[in-house]
Amino acid sequence: MIFIITGTLVSLNHIEIVSILYKLQAESFFFIITYLLSRMNKSKVLLVEDTRTYAEVVRRFLERENFEVIYAPNGSVALEMVMENMPDVVLCDVQMPLCDGFEFCKSFRQIPKASGVPFIFLTNQTESVDMRKGMGLGADDYIKKSATKNEIIEAIKIRLQKRKAIEEEVNLIISNFSGQLEKRDTTLGVIAQNQAHVIREPLAILLQIIGMIDMDDMGEENKRLVAMLAPVAAQMDKIIRENVYSINHIKE
Repeated sequence: MIFIITGTLVSLNHIEIVSILYKLQAESFFFIITYLLSRMNKSKVLLVEDTRTYAEVVRRFLERENFEVIYAPNGSVALEMVMENMPDVVLCDVQMPLCDGFEFCKSFRQIPKASGVPFIFLTNQTESVDMRKGMGLGADDYIKKSATKNEIIEAIKIRLQKRKAIEEEVNLIISNFSGQLEKRDTTLGVIAQNQAHVIREPLAILLQIIGMIDMDDMGEENKRLVAMLAPVAAQMDKIIRENVYSINHIKE
């Protein structure tokens, strides 16, 4: 088989062709794995900004910092996007058509999955009233649009670090609580087994005595009463065994 490489005719046999294809396949596989791992490690930023030129500038320097950027021109579009693609952090303009930043922030915070997602306002406004309004709606920070790219990146990283620290603390609390529940369940199981043994022992004796009674020497009424004791004792024994089983399987 003949290949043309940079204007030169090259003749290759089948073994050489297979070797080249195998090498290309291995390199492609390595590239795909590397790409997927890089995507997994990226934090996703939702950029909500109606000025496309400014949004493009922000998108470019965020992507150079290994952030994945999803873009929405206003709050209405952003709301539709987060329903299917929840970000790790939101960077949002305040003044926008259709649905401004305040309206979007309020609606965003009503989504259960969005409760812990950092929300940062990008704004030209510096009035304390507007800042308090945004914070009251659930915003975490304000950044002026005149801020440098390093300041914006640093603000995003700080919020993501705080979120990670909170999640780790919550996971630790859950883990400790689960351990305490497991110890409690084990203790309950031991207590239940001990109590069951204490109660079932006299029941077993009662069943043995009932089995030894000579029914022929009794009147019909006494026979009837004795006959009633056996199933009642057996039912009590069954209830005790079933409840012990249930306690031992609380975790399930």
